[in-house]
Amino acid sequence: MLEVEGVSKHFGGLQALQDVSFQAPAGAVTAIIGPNGAGKSTLLDCLTGLTDMDRGRVLLRGAALGKGLLARLVEVGIARTFQNLRLFPSLSVLEHVLLARHTFVRTARARAAGRGLQREACLELLARVGLAGKARHGPDALAYGEKRRLEIARALATEPHLLLLDEPAAGANAAEQQALGTIIENIAAEGTAVVLVEHHIELVGRLARSVVVLNFGQVVVTGTIGEVRAHPEVISAYLGTATH
Repeated sequence: MLEVEGVSKHFGGLQALQDVSFQAPAGAVTAIIGPNGAGKSTLLDCLTGLTDMDRGRVLLRGAALGKGLLARLVEVGIARTFQNLRLFPSLSVLEHVLLARHTFVRTARARAAGRGLQREACLELLARVGLAGKARHGPDALAYGEKRRLEIARALATEPHLLLLDEPAAGANAAEQQALGTIIENIAAEGTAVVLVEHHIELVGRLARSVVVLNFGQVVVTGTIGEVRAHPEVISAYLGTATH
């Protein structure tokens, strides 16, 4: 599904990413972990065209994504959530999802599949994330974990092939993490490729088929959670003793 090949990015004299390569298959969760400042969010920015990479290429379903990606995300089938909540106080929970759905139905991909605005489909998405009973509420009426789930529902409204989640469990308690994990498992089970940036290692261990560890913008190791946990450079990075 997703192939990342040799992605590099500098900001002035700072090397944010260097030759990052990995794959994220359909129907599975691929986790990106690493210490603060490792380059995880910068990588997602490059994958979505929010930041232009200096070198490398990104392929989705075998097609190189190229320049101008940010304006074509919905068309090519990529959706992302961010670390910081991006909700509108004046819109209801349902209206958030309907607005995202509107951006999807305007694309050729939606027209080819015969997709419409489908208010019912948006309500179904809210049910999938446990928010069906709060469709008419504003986001201020939601608990923090519910707001995170609303962002996921909004992303799913565009029917993505690839879903990028940037620390969706940040600030969540144990019960919220458990519910969130089930939602992400179900999304992957339906065939979506999920790339998860996350600090909660227990959640990563539960969800991820493959884990990519970044430190100082470089891939330290890629493997299962067990392989990653045992890697000496990973241990050093999380203890704060890694050297560049």
